[in-house]
Amino acid sequence: MRPDGTGIEQLTHDERVNRFPQVSPDGRLVAYVSQSPGIEEGTVGADSLLRLCAVDGSGGRDLARLHGVPGTAGGHCWSPDSLRVVCLDRPQAD
Repeated sequence: MRPDGTGIEQLTHDERVNRFPQVSPDGRLVAYVSQSPGIEEGTVGADSLLRLCAVDGSGGRDLARLHGVPGTAGGHCWSPDSLRVVCLDRPQAD
């Protein structure tokens, strides 16, 4: 996408629900949360993944499995040097 908001392109092409994209400070990578289709937002124990891809959508890979506890989705951000992603996750209460 260009700075003026034009030129939007879809980065992922799978059946999963992909949200909360965070572009790395160097502009090369995107970290995002990916869930199985049909799961309502905020579902505890949802099949959620923290994923990473290049800004053109290539090279997608899983970084971490998330527990799907409400309030943790989208709780990720980049280090200033674009070398690390910090992720907020917490285990489900037993």
